[in-house]
Amino acid sequence: MAMSTIPILSPVTTGYRDAFAAIRAMPILAVAAFLIMLSINLSEHILPTRAIESIVAGVILSLAVSAAQNFFLTPVMIAVHRYIILDDVTAKYVLEPGQKTFRAFFAWLMALSALGLFVFVFGAPKNEQALASLGIVMVGLVVLVVASTRLSILFPAIAVDAPGASAVNAWADSTGHTLRIFLIFLLAALPILIVALIAIVPFVLSEANQNDAPPGLFAMLAISAAQMFFLVLCVAIASRLYQALADRLLGAPALPPQ
Repeated sequence: MAMSTIPILSPVTTGYRDAFAAIRAMPILAVAAFLIMLSINLSEHILPTRAIESIVAGVILSLAVSAAQNFFLTPVMIAVHRYIILDDVTAKYVLEPGQKTFRAFFAWLMALSALGLFVFVFGAPKNEQALASLGIVMVGLVVLVVASTRLSILFPAIAVDAPGASAVNAWADSTGHTLRIFLIFLLAALPILIVALIAIVPFVLSEANQNDAPPGLFAMLAISAAQMFFLVLCVAIASRLYQALADRLLGAPALPPQ
């Protein structure tokens, strides 16, 4: 039976504990996720995405980078979901794009990535229409946040092959919890943001001012490590939210209309 009200603080503390436990239990996957993040960051640094004037070319390149990241991170995210929900330890990193679970998980990751890209591309300021563009971005961000929070419990459902794993059921099971889910993820991100501002940003600014290789390398490694941990943390929290809220996702029949 799904919880009628979910707390805000305890899922965050549990998520941090679960994230550290998952990394300890599956170090190879953690290293793989770190290397994937590092490779993506290096590619974005090398590829002239910001220098591309054509919107179409920029969108295609951004989608390609996002697709590569989602594709290679999908096995890691599925493994973490299964570890937390099923206590299933994945010993090594394996790509299985032909697997039904992989395809569904990756497809929904790309759907949310495409939505986010759509918001920022079509809401980009266009000279005299800057105010209207800002309005489009704000509305788009609200849609993106709502969609991401409402569908966050869909991913663990797909990962564990839940009988009712569908967007409709995830949307139904998360009804009435949107704000709390958003606040949980926001609160979980704050410690990482604070650490990043204290420990990483100074090196990034140093690189911008002096263009020294060592600070740039350290910043890239630190950012990739932080991104890897935040990814595992978000997956861990989504897994616990799934356990707390899943009803129709578990295959339970829909309640009759009142």
